[in-house]
Amino acid sequence: MTQPLAQAVLTPEDQAFFEQQGYLLVEDALSPDALAELNAATDELYARDADAGQLEKSDKLNMRNCIVEHPAFLQLLDWPATVPLAWQLLGWNIQMLTSHLIVLPSGDEPAEDEKNKLGWHRDGGTSPRDMSEPHPRILLKIAYALSDQTAPASGATWIVPGSNRLLGRPATDPTTGLPYGAQAMNIRAGSAFLFEQR
Repeated sequence: MTQPLAQAVLTPEDQAFFEQQGYLLVEDALSPDALAELNAATDELYARDADAGQLEKSDKLNMRNCIVEHPAFLQLLDWPATVPLAWQLLGWNIQMLTSHLIVLPSGDEPAEDEKNKLGWHRDGGTSPRDMSEPHPRILLKIAYALSDQTAPASGATWIVPGSNRLLGRPATDPTTGLPYGAQAMNIRAGSAFLFEQR
């Protein structure tokens, strides 16, 4: 019989880091078997959408609600290395708002003028403009790296650590076009990170 994975526990240090920085890295969150299963499911969905001519520009797969597109993704609803951390940060009465699968074909490091076209935004739909500042924490996301994202052109998600404590948008560095303090989450395959919408 396979032993269940231990449930993650949010330490006081993790809690303090999340409160200050707005994100939390979970190294090796996915087991090798789960990672292989999720990659096989991703390959299947990518091939299906490629055959149907539904990929975006540059052969990008941008699939919302992937959890209903393949049963392999269902296990992430209560994945023990990550979801208990969400419960501990938000409370037990949580709901899944969306799931999102993004596949970017391998490529070269983007040109400098392309890097400032990352589409910086706060998550949460219309809540950033509907609510007055300071925004409360109303949601968080769990991002899983299914492939290695340690290289510069690996398609890693970018964040602005500490922006959860700012009022308004982070200031932009005119020399780079990026918000001050922006960083790519260049993580290994199987790792994950939680980040909040503020």
